[in-house]
Amino acid sequence: MRLMTSGASPFSRKVKVFAAEVGLSDTIKNIETDYDDSESGLCEENPLGCVPTLIMENGNSLNGSSIIWAFLDTTHNGPKLIPEDTKKNTGERF
Repeated sequence: MRLMTSGASPFSRKVKVFAAEVGLSDTIKNIETDYDDSESGLCEENPLGCVPTLIMENGNSLNGSSIIWAFLDTTHNGPKLIPEDTKKNTGERF
C-alpha cells in the first residue's frame, strides 16, 4: 500500500501513528506530496487533492483519515483500536 501524505498535515500524522500502533508501518510506503505540485500524482488518486490518501494494493484509493483508520483496523490480527459498538463505550450521560 502507498500513503500519500504531507508533513504539514496533522491528519497524515494521525494515520501514520495508527499504522504504527497496529503494526502496519512496514507494509505502507509513505509518499510525501505537495498540494500545489500537479506532478505529484495526488490529484490522480484523489480528485479533491486532499491528504492523506491511501492507495491500496488493488489500485483503489481511500481518502480521509477516519476512513483509512477503519480500513487499516480490519487488516491486522491484533486487538482492534476502533470500538465495534460505540454505544457500549460512551458511558452514562447526566
